[in-house]
Amino acid sequence: MSLLRVAADAGGVALGTGLSLADAKTHLDVYHTTDDTLITAYIAVARAHLEGHDGTGGRLGRAITQHVLDMKLPAFPAERWLDLPQPPVTAITSITYRDLDDVTQTFASSSYHLDPDDFAPRVVLAAKKVWPKTIERPDAVTVRFACGPAAVPVDILHAMKLHVGHLYLNRESISEKSMVVVPHGYEALISPHKTHGWI
Repeated sequence: MSLLRVAADAGGVALGTGLSLADAKTHLDVYHTTDDTLITAYIAVARAHLEGHDGTGGRLGRAITQHVLDMKLPAFPAERWLDLPQPPVTAITSITYRDLDDVTQTFASSSYHLDPDDFAPRVVLAAKKVWPKTIERPDAVTVRFACGPAAVPVDILHAMKLHVGHLYLNRESISEKSMVVVPHGYEALISPHKTHGWI
């Protein structure tokens, strides 16, 4: 399986960072524009740390910003359902596949439905429907879906601010200062939002 973020205009879902530059600068107590590019990069790092760069591998195992993903598979599953990463999944845009003649076909939306479970979303076949046969190739099936909450939870936004603040104040990998983890800080804020199936 591979995941790829789709451009913002695909499916009409705008790609977001979750945390605005203005809010990050307020948290950092920065009121000039000199470091805007640097802070914007730190926001992207904080988001990717939680969400993953390609939809997998993040600390949360779920989407925190609205975006569209293409999930590519070598074949349809043996089961009557297809598990999806990055909950919450809000819509299936399309399911396309390469048939036995290696021609791209679209699987009719009437043949399946989305089970949007908040921890284990999946595509489920409709009654009396079967998955189509596909040619053997690593990208034989493409599921395009929209995911991410309507609004980023406030505790996730605050965790991102803490992460950006740490990166902004500590720009090297080592420090001469002795530091301690703040109780009820970053880990406490993100912990309630973790899903473990895709981490």
